[in-house]
Amino acid sequence: MKKIFTSFICLAAALVASAQNFTVTGIDGVTYNDGDVVNIGYTAGQLPGKHNWDPELKVNVLEATSSLTKRSVFTVTAYADAANIVQFCGLDGNCLMLAGSPVAKSGSYAADQSFFLQIDILNKVIANPITASVSITDGEETINLTINFLTTEQASIDAPEVAAPALTLNGHTLTYNVDSPTNLTLYNISGRAVMNRNVNNSGTISLDGFHAGVYVYRLGTLTGKILVR
Repeated sequence: MKKIFTSFICLAAALVASAQNFTVTGIDGVTYNDGDVVNIGYTAGQLPGKHNWDPELKVNVLEATSSLTKRSVFTVTAYADAANIVQFCGLDGNCLMLAGSPVAKSGSYAADQSFFLQIDILNKVIANPITASVSITDGEETINLTINFLTTEQASIDAPEVAAPALTLNGHTLTYNVDSPTNLTLYNISGRAVMNRNVNNSGTISLDGFHAGVYVYRLGTLTGKILVR
């Protein structure tokens, strides 16, 4: 009986030790663990001849660290080895260029909430791979990731066959242009989907009811950001 009780205590302790307060996911819902490396290729950018690198890293809060406030205070620290190429827009929507020194931001979130880290490269041309690092902590747990923004030969990146922008914003009017039925999803800065619809051919969508701020969109395989003023 004593052995059974001891085994039960050890099992309970192991379950507690393995519990997670939060997870970090990327493109297609891939979950990353502490120490993982994220390799991200480029997609067509909104400007001709330019490309985007967006790992779509999102923090998903599972358990709050404070039983009193039912919230967790997250601190995210980002660093890139190339100045003024990689931007960090997460937590507050304020986009800061990483310029060779760590940049930290903090925000408070409840369980079941999520937010995008928004560490990416938009509408740029890069000749060599760029490495960035990000550390996410809620004060109890920490996940450190390395992000490799991969590239191909410079000639390939500069190829003039880049398609025209598939999604543009003019004032509060969102214009899309696609060749076949495509899903369009718009996320707010907290990572919550605020619009999801199927679009085809070309058309417009009014964003008059949207709050001002940065939004992340996914149009088929194309991702990017828009700023509603």
